[in-house]
Amino acid sequence: MLIIIIQVVARVVSINSLLYFTMGTCGYLSLTDQTPPLIVQRPKLPGVDFDWVMLLALIAISLTLIVSIVINIVPTRLQILIMMGKHENTDNKTYTIVTAALVFGTGIVAVLIPNITAALGLVGGIGSVSLSLTFPCNI
Repeated sequence: MLIIIIQVVARVVSINSLLYFTMGTCGYLSLTDQTPPLIVQRPKLPGVDFDWVMLLALIAISLTLIVSIVINIVPTRLQILIMMGKHENTDNKTYTIVTAALVFGTGIVAVLIPNITAALGLVGGIGSVSLSLTFPCNI
């Protein structure tokens, strides 16, 4: 069972890495030193009627987000249920309510904070530094 989990995790990381690498390469090669922070902010190429590269990038971003949602919703829901003390013998109604709350909560955050890149960078920086300092101390 553990081997299957390791294979699934390795495949997910590989697919996400391939998609991000492809998107980053396309964005950089399109504008080289004028590459915007987000690839979808790239201006339309001169003399091009339809931007196929941007369409492929948007499809790749969409696929990455869909895969990420599916992968992250299950462990997040499980942790919420564990904190609520209801992780054993949970009915479908509770699963549905927690899942809907996660999805709608994420949507509300996306609407309220449209430029969340800076906030996520700050949270990620604080979290990674905190984790890298406290985790070895706990061991």
